[in-house]
Amino acid sequence: IGAVQRGVAAAALARRAGDTRLGNWAIVSLSLMIALVAGTLMMSRRAPKTVPISVLGREQLGQLLFSVSPEAVCIADSRERIVAVNPAFCRVTGYTEAEVLGELLHFNRSGEQDQTFFDTVKADLRRRGRWTGEIWQRRKTGEAYVEKVTRVSVADSTGKPAGYLTVSMDLTANKDAERLITWQAQHDALTKLPNRTLLSERLHRTVVRNRRDQALGAVMTVDLDRFKLVNESVGPVQGDRLLIEAAMRVVMAVSESDTVARLGADEFAVLVPEIDDYTDAERVARDILERIREPFMLDGREVFVTASVGVALFPQDSDDPAGVIQMSSSAAARAKDIGGNATVFYQADMNAKAERRLELESALRRALKSEQLLLYYQPIIDVRSGKVIAAEALMRWRHPEWGMVSPGEFIPVAEESGLIVDMGRWLIQEVGRQLQALAAVGHADVRLSLNLSGRQLKRDQDLGDVLALVAEARADHLTIEITESILMDDAARTQSFMNAIRDLGARIALDDFGTGFSSLSYLRQFRFDTLKVDRSFIHEIERNNTDLSLVAAIVSMGRILGAEVVIEGVETDAQLRCLQSVGCDLIQGFLYSKPLPAEEFLAFVGAFSARSVSS
Repeated sequence: IGAVQRGVAAAALARRAGDTRLGNWAIVSLSLMIALVAGTLMMSRRAPKTVPISVLGREQLGQLLFSVSPEAVCIADSRERIVAVNPAFCRVTGYTEAEVLGELLHFNRSGEQDQTFFDTVKADLRRRGRWTGEIWQRRKTGEAYVEKVTRVSVADSTGKPAGYLTVSMDLTANKDAERLITWQAQHDALTKLPNRTLLSERLHRTVVRNRRDQALGAVMTVDLDRFKLVNESVGPVQGDRLLIEAAMRVVMAVSESDTVARLGADEFAVLVPEIDDYTDAERVARDILERIREPFMLDGREVFVTASVGVALFPQDSDDPAGVIQMSSSAAARAKDIGGNATVFYQADMNAKAERRLELESALRRALKSEQLLLYYQPIIDVRSGKVIAAEALMRWRHPEWGMVSPGEFIPVAEESGLIVDMGRWLIQEVGRQLQALAAVGHADVRLSLNLSGRQLKRDQDLGDVLALVAEARADHLTIEITESILMDDAARTQSFMNAIRDLGARIALDDFGTGFSSLSYLRQFRFDTLKVDRSFIHEIERNNTDLSLVAAIVSMGRILGAEVVIEGVETDAQLRCLQSVGCDLIQGFLYSKPLPAEEFLAFVGAFSARSVSS
């Protein structure tokens, strides 16, 4: 009773002083509540065990406590059933005490936050005994509002959970409108996490303190891998659900003293104020990756996503807050470049690579409009007849200042930025024009093949564009090359696309055959007209009997399946003789020709055909 009386006096003094700050009121209210439950539990040990602790609390202390607290106060038992509320709770929610007694704590949820969020609240209560944060509720009138909530888990004398104490303040009340505006300006609307602005403020204070104390801290950028593709597949509503759950998983992986913020669409950041050395940061990053790897359930469907984590240490790497965030983002980009699902620590040359990537994307957008893109064609030779029977169309970029830009440099940028979809449309149109040019000079029997990006098959509109463009070309002389990764993304959708392509008269080739883990299983599920054996089998084929035996097996398997086999990367006569010895007929590589511009390719086809006739 004495503790409660002192708490009441403190509340009265604070009120007379005009102190309405949430933090002070929360402290006063929680002090009163803890005194209440402590007294209740102590008295309950002398009372019959069948008497609920809430009844004793209300009889002895409840009226005094509830009449003083300016915040909404709610007491629930161990089953989360409400057993007492104060007048402020009724004013805020619009419900009477009689209407809420016996209801679950979450009876008036607004629906703004999903079950994953409340699972996080429960986990914190189990682990730390308390939780503080913002919860969106709904008044009896149906109006949604946000509360600043502090919830404490209270145990009885045996250590078992006895109940929950909740103190909350309505942030949408008129007197707190400014506070709500500030909160909204500092938090992400979707995940309710701190945004970049609030992260930067906290990081600035932490950097100053660590510099003074000579302490080490870390900033981690967590970038979801392939989220754009997943979002296109499941739709924006389910994509938002995934982002919210991913945010909660990151929160669960870090400590209470750490800050988790949302930087962008699928990018989060973690501020770890103090670590002993880099291994602490490595451990946190590992926990985050493990949680993200667990399946997401979206509309009854399992979806798997991984993450790339970049780590920058301060003040070791930089003592500039904006610089530290940029460094961690550069490291995350590097983790994504090496395949994702990995952690990379910042190194000095990463910023230069990030700047180059942005420069390439900007220049590539201009290249699409200013006709800087070109198609080169690498002939495919039938060594039995000595004729050019086909060619692969390869995209090239001639920049007015940089000259020829390597495909290995600009294709990944095009994939990541989404530009590859527009580039793919242009590719099909150009190949169609080249097929017409071949027919015009008497080489109508030469086929052309082109590679499709998986991005072009993700959305119905893009897929429809591909089929329409193929239909406009000489489809019966066109081969569409796809990779194993496209099959892995969505086998059913890819199978439907392959059927539609064949209905148009075009062929399907499996590119880079032999480099994946499941190529043989795909031959059981899908029918391919051509298997293109990766150049990695050819490098040492004249000295490596194993590689030669594998190529021989692929050739035999192709014949059994009714598919032609093209060997890529053939550069020497010795390689050619080895391949001919095991029955290889179709060859592509520098031995016959490097990739050629369109006009040179037409000339090559004519000259090669004349040579084969004369021989």
